[in-house]
Amino acid sequence: MSHFLYFINQQEYSIEQKKHLESLIISRRLGQIISVCATLAIWSMIAVWIDLVLMPMMLVSFITSPEEINYPLTILIGWTFVNAFLKLTFIKSRLRNAVSWLDALIAVFPYVGAIYLMKHWFVGDPLLKATSLHYIDYCKNSVVNKIKSLI
Repeated sequence: MSHFLYFINQQEYSIEQKKHLESLIISRRLGQIISVCATLAIWSMIAVWIDLVLMPMMLVSFITSPEEINYPLTILIGWTFVNAFLKLTFIKSRLRNAVSWLDALIAVFPYVGAIYLMKHWFVGDPLLKATSLHYIDYCKNSVVNKIKSLI
C-alpha cells in the first residue's frame, strides 16, 4: 500500500484528490487489491509466453499422434490446473476476506483476473479507477524495464 500511496503523491493531483484517494485506499484495503492486480497482470505477461510457445507445440503433438498416450496433453492440462491453483492461493492469501471465494475464482481466469478485480472493486470512482490503472501500467513497465536491463 505504501508504494501506491507514494505513487499517488508523485502524480499531479490536487490536495483534495490526493486526500480522497488516500482515504479510499486505507478504508477499503485497496492497496492490497491493487498490488494483487499488478501481480496478476505481470503473471499474465509471463504466462502468455508459455501459452504462445508451449501450448501450440503440445496441441500439434496431440493432433499428429492421437492414438498414443499423449504426455504433452497431460502437461497442458496440468499446467492449466496448477497455474489456476497457484493464482487462487495467491489471491486468497493476499486478500483474505476482502474478496469472496467466487470473486477469487473468477479472478483466476487467464488475462482477465486483474481486470475483473479492478472492475468489481473500483466501480463508482473514476479517479480511483484511472489512478489504479495508471499504477498497474507503471508496475508493468518497471518489471519490463528490469527484464530488459538483465538481458
